[in-house]
Amino acid sequence: MKLRLGRLLLLLVLAVSGVQWFVIHEIERQVLEPVNREQGGLSVADDFSSNTRDLDPEAFDRQWFSGHQAVGVSDPAATLHLWRFDPWHGESGETDREARATVLLFPGWGGTAMNSSYLFPLALLCRAEGCRVFLVDLRGQGCSSGDTCSYGYLDARDLVELVDTLRSKGEVVGPVLLGGHSYGAIAAIQAAPVVPGVAGVMAFSGPKDLYSVAHTSRRLAAQTFPRLYPVARPFLSDRAFRVAVNEAARRHGFAAEASSALRALGQYSGPVFIGHGDRDPDVPVANAVALHAARPQNTVLHRYPGADHMDYLLEEKSLAPVRFWLKKVLAEMEVRLGLQPEPR
Repeated sequence: MKLRLGRLLLLLVLAVSGVQWFVIHEIERQVLEPVNREQGGLSVADDFSSNTRDLDPEAFDRQWFSGHQAVGVSDPAATLHLWRFDPWHGESGETDREARATVLLFPGWGGTAMNSSYLFPLALLCRAEGCRVFLVDLRGQGCSSGDTCSYGYLDARDLVELVDTLRSKGEVVGPVLLGGHSYGAIAAIQAAPVVPGVAGVMAFSGPKDLYSVAHTSRRLAAQTFPRLYPVARPFLSDRAFRVAVNEAARRHGFAAEASSALRALGQYSGPVFIGHGDRDPDVPVANAVALHAARPQNTVLHRYPGADHMDYLLEEKSLAPVRFWLKKVLAEMEVRLGLQPEPR
């Protein structure tokens, strides 16, 4: 009897250990490993010709943008792909190389500028306000290479190099504004204190830090493994997720606690616009509330009633508060630079 109980106990321990290993592996795969390598078993950045026309940067370039380029970054090495909108004036659609500022926009998790149509209205808004706009695929996202998705930690360093390269080519005009959705939002906030000359940040539906992605991870796990999820759920508590992410991030060469928009906001004094749908099932609006509470001064929080993770970005009326904020930031910037007289 004791031998039988001992075997049952051993089997139970092995089963629990197996589930725990599986959960930790899945957390690392879902959270830190790039999704672009899963498209047809290849990274889009490795072989464009093996993918659809929509994932051909040159073809996409001719249809939508003023230009496409790839820029190498280091530590660790990766190649970022980006596409440019030049400022637009008038119904003729003419472009003008003279821009008031340069805006860099970053799609959310797994997104690329080539299919993230929800960012096009925002890009066109910035363009209409006289800004040059770059849509950038971050490290490990879309067409860009890279083995780790760090939720802003590595991206901030990448963007320092990217902006420096663009400046050396004369492609950055005026001050820089950063904007992003979801994964792109947390990256934009973390880059703001370290990229020289950042005049403002627009963050939409972004998590406050890497640990807050636990909610999203549980939701994905429930959808991907509906039968296994009830068994795995005890291993997906916030505490268990923190332990798993700490270990996974260490294997990927960074500290998980360093990937924090909350911390970065405390190091940045420029204007920030935070937009979030109050019924976001992926990244709860509590993240935006926490970000605003961490630094309420010079920060605008706009909650979109009834909106989910991204639908509000497609509606022109929803972007009205963003346009108002951008006009104000650009006007104040030009007064400081002496390009416009102070309003009386």
